[in-house]
Order: sequence, then structure tokens, then C-alpha cells
Amino acid sequence: PYDRVYTERVKVNSGDLLLLFTDGVVEAHNDQQELFGEEKLMALLREKSRLSPQRIVDDIIEEVARFADGCSQYD
Repeated sequence: PYDRVYTERVKVNSGDLLLLFTDGVVEAHNDQQELFGEEKLMALLREKSRLSPQRIVDDIIEEVARFADGCSQYD
């Protein structure tokens, strides 16, 4: 149970990109126990932002899998 739940309103404009993801993406780790992390995810999103939404998702999945390199994940 959470003691507090924080909410926030954000205005989304035409042309904005909204990425929803689970902690399994940013907490994916490699064999050195390094996390994929939000910084790497945001950099990837900026790099791919002009692609179609499906291509962005596919590329994120590929990059996370490449980073993890077959390591068993907790999620």
C-alpha cells in the first residue's frame, strides 16, 4: 500500500510523443548487473522520435534485448 499517490496534469500537444513503459524496461540488466535505465531509454526515444510508433516500440524492444544479451530478468 502507498501512503500517498501523486498525480499531475500534463498538456499533450499535437506532435508530442508519449511513451508509457513498465519498470521491466528500465530495470533490464546485463551480465554486469548494469540497468538499462531511463537515460538510455530517453536517448533512444529522442533518436527514434521521427519513426512510426510501432517502429519505435520494436526498436526499444530490440535495444533492451541486445543490452540484456540473454541474461535472465526479474520481470
